[in-house]
Order: sequence, then C-alpha cells, then structure tokens
Amino acid sequence: MCAGVIDELWEKWTGLDDSVKNLPVQDWEGKNGTIRVAACDSLEPMSYLNGDGELKGMEIELILMMAKELDYKVRFTSMEFSGILAAVESGKADMCCGSLIITDQRREVVDFIPHHDTAFILLVRSAEAEETADFWGSLSESFNRTFVVENRWTLILTGLCNTLIIAVASGIAGLVLGFILTSLKRKNNKLISALISVYNTIVAGLPAVVILMLLFYVVFAKSNISPVIVSIIGLTLIFAPKAYSIIINAVDSIDKGQLEAALALGYTEKKAYRRVILPQAKRIYFPLLRNQFVLLLKETSVVGFISAMDLTHAGDVIRGRTLEAFFPLITIAIVYFILVWLFTFLINQGNRMLESGRRSVQK
Repeated sequence: MCAGVIDELWEKWTGLDDSVKNLPVQDWEGKNGTIRVAACDSLEPMSYLNGDGELKGMEIELILMMAKELDYKVRFTSMEFSGILAAVESGKADMCCGSLIITDQRREVVDFIPHHDTAFILLVRSAEAEETADFWGSLSESFNRTFVVENRWTLILTGLCNTLIIAVASGIAGLVLGFILTSLKRKNNKLISALISVYNTIVAGLPAVVILMLLFYVVFAKSNISPVIVSIIGLTLIFAPKAYSIIINAVDSIDKGQLEAALALGYTEKKAYRRVILPQAKRIYFPLLRNQFVLLLKETSVVGFISAMDLTHAGDVIRGRTLEAFFPLITIAIVYFILVWLFTFLINQGNRMLESGRRSVQK
C-alpha cells in the first residue's frame, strides 16, 4: 500500500474532525474467505471502541482496505492489549492490530507488517492547569467526557448487562453442578471420588483469570464461541467445586440418626436425602453459598482478559479513551456495591418465600 494512502489515513484518524472518522462497509463478496482480527479496544487512533461499542481506528480501516483488495471478509474481535498477541499465537485470530511494537522475541512468534513510524511520548500534568483548575468545572468536564461524549454511558450499560448474565448463569449452573457432584460423592465410588478430588484440587490451585485464559486461548482456541459463553463456562467450573464443598460438608454434619429414622419410617434413601437431610443441611449451606455467589459476582471483573465486555472492562475502555480515572472507577465501584446488596437481598427474600411456602404445604 502506497505511502500516500497511509499518510491520508494518519491525517484522518489523528485529526479533530470526528465526522470523517467512518469505516468502509464490507459490501464486497469475500470470495477468498474470512480473516479473524484481534483488535485492541483502547488504543486511539489505531484501534479503539467508541461510545457505541464499535471498533474504529486507522489500523481497522487499513485492514478493511487490504481485505477489499484481496477480496476477504473481516471479523473483528475487540479485546485488551494483553490478549491480542496471545490470540494470534493460539490460533484464535489470524492477525491483530493495536499500535504494536516490533521486538526480536515477538518476531519469533508472529510476522509484523510495519505501516507507520510513531514517536514515543511521556505525559506530564501541566503545572499551569493545576493552578488555574476550577474544581467544579473540571468535575463537570470529566463527567461529560466519561458519560456524555459518544454516549459512553452505553458502554457501562452493556458491561452491566454482561456482568449480570455471566454472574447469574454461572451461579445457577455452578450450583446445579455442585449438587450433582454431591450426589455422585455420596455413592461412595472410589474412582468418582478420586476424580472429584482431582477436579477440586486443580480449580483451587489456579487463579480464575488463568482458568479463563486457558479455556479461551487453548481449549476453545479454534472455535468462534463468544467470550461471554466462555466466561460462563469458566466461572461455572470455578463455582461448582466451592458449592460442592459447602454442600457436602453441610450434609455430612447432619446426624446419621436422621437418615436412619427416615428409613425406618419407610422412606427410600433418595427420598430421605431429599426430604430430610437436605432441608436440615440447608440452614448450614445456604448462608455460605450466598456469600460464595457474592464472591462470584465480584470475580466476573476478570473476564475482560478474554475480551468479554463486562462492567470493569467497560470502565477500562472509557479510561483508555479519556484518560479520566475518577468517574469510571467511582461508577464501577458504586454499581458493584449496589449489585452485591441487591443480590444478597433478593437471595434472602427468595429463601424466605420458599420457606414460607414449604411451611404452608406442610400445614
């Protein structure tokens, strides 16, 4: 591609006129297939997410121009800078973009296509701005840049929705899997018990972010599965052994005489376990499971490492675009606090309603 085109793109994407910063529509046929591109979501002007959650930037347009010439379609996946090289190395993407620096070690893993030389700079706070800054005026400008410009509040909303989906789905699935593991453990099969112990040991010994990255960049490296789905799978696998440990310990703490009495009354072992043991164990395991779910909700903050747009990742994108830290961080902190309080309240209310309904049926 000629230097003149590169210069035009540079002028376009570094200029002040946002009205011209549009990307070509992929209206060509794409006879040669589809190229998967991992794009950094916070490095303006090369590749970044705007307030509507759309990828834009000089390198995005450059890739689209090359794809049109070669008759390829392009499928972009936005992710944090730390993940784009891993995506290419693992085969999750065919190429990546986002102001990458060429080093000898990186050359051993991937091929680079240099297109523009850019100077490195340091950012320093202006002493003059420090002296003349109006606190309330600065606060108003910061709020405007964080939420109003480009409708960036929609990124927070998208992140919130994904956080709720991931937390609720993985919490329910993990709880179901936990009960299944408990039932399997009670069969006293040595092989099954050994496999459950190995599973618990592996999950307990690995950080959540490592498990998620192994799933995304290794297990599902060749598939196009959504990062949100991978996050749900990963957090389910993380939550299940915690739920299992809590439930099995609560069940084992119930006096064995309770089971023997139920069997003497004509209950089958399964019916006795379901109607006598579990209800008594619930008083022990319910508060602990509730606390674990709250921890799971907080743990969703790491899914941004596999390009899922959760609440924390949305704040990071906004901070990367605006260099504003106060409002994105305060907003995320407040939203998480409200979510934790709300979920704790709803879980407790749901439990009270179930208990009330059960007592009514018994009467």
